[in-house]
Amino acid sequence: LEQQVHVGRMRYYGIATWNALRARESERDYINLYEVEALAREAGGTNHHFRFVQLPFNLAMPEGFGLANHRDGDGKKSLVHAASQLGIAVMGSAALYQGHLTKGIPEFVANILGMSTDTENAIQFARSAPGIASALVGMRKSHHVAANLKPAMMPRTAKDEWLRLFREK
Repeated sequence: LEQQVHVGRMRYYGIATWNALRARESERDYINLYEVEALAREAGGTNHHFRFVQLPFNLAMPEGFGLANHRDGDGKKSLVHAASQLGIAVMGSAALYQGHLTKGIPEFVANILGMSTDTENAIQFARSAPGIASALVGMRKSHHVAANLKPAMMPRTAKDEWLRLFREK
């Protein structure tokens, strides 16, 4: 990929996984972000072009933020923390978890996120997470586009409010 950057076919690159970046270290498909970045550094030097990771991030799959599973010399960090430290942008996919988060969100979550519907609250959760550069939302029908844009027109949930989701029961 560094060669492709060198010849002008791309500017940056990244990796996308469903499980590997949010898996526990003991799991077979686990990938440590620090090791991937070290490979990029080996191939492209300190000015390598590995700049993006994508993984599911939503109310049902918050491991990218909440699970300290990426180890460097200073200990374990969450994917979001490790990526920030390495200058890598995190893209959260599956914000609605294939439609499963369009209903049934607990009331305390809705109260903190402050949107009108469960769908909006699920999108607001993903887009407001500290360290998430972009929350990707898949849409099958055109009327979903307008509905799913509503949270984007509102301010993100403040960081201190969003963090309450990890302290509430």
